Amino acid sequence: MPTLGELLSEFSDIKSSDVVVEPGLVFKIFDTRTNPPKIKYHVVVGVCEEDVLVGTVRINTSMNVNVHRTMEAQYRCIKLKQEVYNFLDHDSIVDCNLLIPSPLPKIQWMLDHHPQYVIGKLLAVDIEEIKLRMVDAPTISREDKIKFGIVQN
Repeated sequence: MPTLGELLSEFSDIKSSDVVVEPGLVFKIFDTRTNPPKIKYHVVVGVCEEDVLVGTVRINTSMNVNVHRTMEAQYRCIKLKQEVYNFLDHDSIVDCNLLIPSPLPKIQWMLDHHPQYVIGKLLAVDIEEIKLRMVDAPTISREDKIKFGIVQN
């Protein structure tokens, strides 16, 4: 009988006992906030222990210039190279214009019960770049920027 570790995705180097919801963790989830709802990759940007929340951003196939019409909004979309992140099927875009807060217990439960949803982790340099691009995003409240460690209070 295979072990749980053997059943995990071949692209994941994180085993179920190692799953810690922390900045850089990449996981897939059925995202009901998209239109239409679909499976999306999310990157943890920060965790707010006080409010028991996790803040994530989405990884998209490409930048939607109909949504991100200004140069500033397009600047807040970061390209991830498939050659660096082998869990990606192709080069992709992290949308740093939108921070998505979710209840930490819900995300932790999902990952504990479905460790195959964990697909990898971003490099620290890329997480810092994501946060840097989010600093001046008018679409993210200052309160959320502080809460998830994007800016200091």
